[in-house]
Amino acid sequence: MTVATAPAAFLEALESLRPLRLPSSINVDEVEAPANIAPFSAAMRFSIAAEFANPASAFLVVLYDPASQPGWQGPFRLVAHIHGAVEEDLVTDPLAGQVAWSWLHSALFDAGAGYRAVAGTATRVQSQSFGDLAVRGSRSELEVRASWSPVTADLLPHAHAVAHLLAFIAGLTETTGGFVGS
Repeated sequence: MTVATAPAAFLEALESLRPLRLPSSINVDEVEAPANIAPFSAAMRFSIAAEFANPASAFLVVLYDPASQPGWQGPFRLVAHIHGAVEEDLVTDPLAGQVAWSWLHSALFDAGAGYRAVAGTATRVQSQSFGDLAVRGSRSELEVRASWSPVTADLLPHAHAVAHLLAFIAGLTETTGGFVGS
């Protein structure tokens, strides 16, 4: 995307993300957005600094199509992918997917991120390594993939919600570098 050719509404929405301030335990970088999903897109990657918590990362993709797309209910669509290592007992719980999905809704609500047309999945994975990979041991992971349409072009609350959910999945607390009130 060439910034000079991007519509003002898209640029203003991206500008709303500029004041994003997160704890030092969470790194944020602009990354290349997926191509061919929408005429205009941008993406950011959130990652947990290794010294603070379990490995975890998240992506937030901003999609903009002035003509909208079926199911979007507006010109903007946000796509989030949050992934992290979690305790084994979480992924073996039969309700883990429903619980993770409720965490997403809670994070959006708590951040004041108005949204509609939400869709997605919550996936839990438990893996055990064998042979030459046995030194890895077992690993439990939780992943939330979701998309929704923001009700305004102010995207800052949505970025905060993704960061809060990432911190929660990574096990960050106020004392380990997470958000106050986590």
